Amino acid sequence: MSELALYQQQLLALHKQPFGFKQKLENAEYKKGSNLACGDVIELQVKREGDAIKAVAFDGDSCAICRASASLLCEHLADTNVQNARTIYKALQGYFSEEQDQLPEPYKALTPIRAFPVRVQCAMLPWTSLLELLESKEHAN
Repeated sequence: MSELALYQQQLLALHKQPFGFKQKLENAEYKKGSNLACGDVIELQVKREGDAIKAVAFDGDSCAICRASASLLCEHLADTNVQNARTIYKALQGYFSEEQDQLPEPYKALTPIRAFPVRVQCAMLPWTSLLELLESKEHAN
């Protein structure tokens, strides 16, 4: 099996059994995001304590790519911090804009998407929504 086929299988598996999907977090901050080009609509929930991200969940109606990306976000950003979330966002953005050659290991399932530039928005929607949520809270303080 080729590496690309493996990543495509991983992407579909994340879509079928997404981590953090339809979970409800108590005392969470919410951010709704949408991608008009594809029709994706997601709502992120983020539970934070200061700069620590304790848990992330999501809900909504989205394509397989968006759901898989949101699943990765929820799985790998729990028990991390805001700076790490920004670093991962920048790594994804750099990969999809072809400024970087590879994705960080936990996000390699998103590798095939770079070949379809119109679908990059789908993969980035959860991450863009997260960044907007984090920045809006910082500017509110």
